[in-house]
Amino acid sequence: MKHLNSKAYYFPLYLVAAMVAFMAISSGYAYASGIGASQIQINPSTASVHAGSSTSIGYTVRLTSGTTWGTTISAADASQLSSDGIGISFSNSYADPTYSGTMTITTSSSTKAGTYNVTLEATGDDPSTSTTTLSLVVLAPSSSSSTTTTTVPPVGVPSFDLINKSTKLINASVGGNISIGNLLSARIRPGTYALINGSMVSSYNFSLALFASSNVTSPPNESSYVPGGAYAFEVNNQVTPSIEFVNSSGKPYAVISTVAANKSTTTWTFLGGTFNGTAYKGGKYAFADVWNHVNSTAMVNTQFVKPVMWVFETNTSVPASSTTSITTTAPSTPTPPTRPSYTIYYLAAAIVIIIIAIIAVLLLRKK
Repeated sequence: MKHLNSKAYYFPLYLVAAMVAFMAISSGYAYASGIGASQIQINPSTASVHAGSSTSIGYTVRLTSGTTWGTTISAADASQLSSDGIGISFSNSYADPTYSGTMTITTSSSTKAGTYNVTLEATGDDPSTSTTTLSLVVLAPSSSSSTTTTTVPPVGVPSFDLINKSTKLINASVGGNISIGNLLSARIRPGTYALINGSMVSSYNFSLALFASSNVTSPPNESSYVPGGAYAFEVNNQVTPSIEFVNSSGKPYAVISTVAANKSTTTWTFLGGTFNGTAYKGGKYAFADVWNHVNSTAMVNTQFVKPVMWVFETNTSVPASSTTSITTTAPSTPTPPTRPSYTIYYLAAAIVIIIIAIIAVLLLRKK
């Protein structure tokens, strides 16, 4: 029997394997089974709407474990709902969890009254471990209004509301100083340009903005840090890492921040939200910042090169002042030692002298 060259058969097998792998990837069957896990939260969990109207529900796709990569939120029963005249849309359907958005539910005038389940799921590299269901009650068409919209804020979305702001037109060759009372100040050094959309801008509006915060938790794995408000730089009313402060050579050139704060205070950079001029919504912690506490009442940062958000954090594990405590109470005056009384010694010495004198006189008389 003629022996076949085994190599002649192995090569086609390799080729077939490669083709199968390529077809699997191109057809979508080679996606990662999941790098992390997520969970969808909605608020409220029930909603009602008149047929022919719409309503909006807030949602948050929260990373519960693993590494964030990318997740798409969708309605698993969208086809069935569509046949009932119910449409589902998302303001932000894909992102790296944790992220939030608004789900809009639209009904047609022909949608029958009744209760419908809207089943939400997250797919992709950080899929949801279970589905989340919204109970939707469709009422008979309203005679008073054809459209009723109820907007509910997304669950647990970090929010920063503007409470104070100071703005100055900056000429790059001159720079400038700007402050909010005695609490916060920024020094834009001469030669500081704004790099916007790849162009170096020499004249721009710089704002120092102070925010109150809500739905902001401690940084990841840092339970000893307690958040308390935030501040940001603005360039032409924008808070975004896409803008950078640079020198005339195009190199990063920091704006100097000074904050009136004790030694237990620091900040964390917060990225990923959107700013509408009065509020910054969404986003998450990026990293801890480095400050120089020049004394017990002030700290300085010389590294911030982008107009972004920084959240103030109080580190409860660090005392407000790490300087050596100095006692201000005047020390008590030491009590001088009591001097011993020498009177008895003087008296004894006098008696001895008198006795010696008497003896001497008696001896002289005997002679």
